[in-house]
Amino acid sequence: MRGSPILRAVLVVAALLLLLVPLVQLTKPVHAAPVAQSAPPAATSVVHLELTSTRAPFEFELRHLGQVIWSGSATENQVSKDVAMNFPTEGVDLELKGQWTGGVSMAAIKLSVANGEARAVEKSLWATKEFDDVLTFP
Repeated sequence: MRGSPILRAVLVVAALLLLLVPLVQLTKPVHAAPVAQSAPPAATSVVHLELTSTRAPFEFELRHLGQVIWSGSATENQVSKDVAMNFPTEGVDLELKGQWTGGVSMAAIKLSVANGEARAVEKSLWATKEFDDVLTFP
């Protein structure tokens, strides 16, 4: 082996110090730029909701984003209401839950949703006593 051990140690330390610069650059935290929203929040619009059941009376509760937007008891087969809510272009998920009073035979309930001038979209559920499901409306 040639050379002084002290000189070799100094060269090794110098090489490690030179490697320290890119290592610090690669490991320092990067602050991400704030992400811009892809779409503005949907404006509140009046939505016409209509429930039609094959059996009456029934109790129901309609939720959107975890909040109750319509609930009640119906003594007739059909009830309707206009509700102000956010209705984005992607559509909404509405949770419909409730129960029919009396009887154990199979029954159906239909939820019809019309947003403004748009044609109503209908979804149905079948159950015997209680119903609880999430319905997606485009």
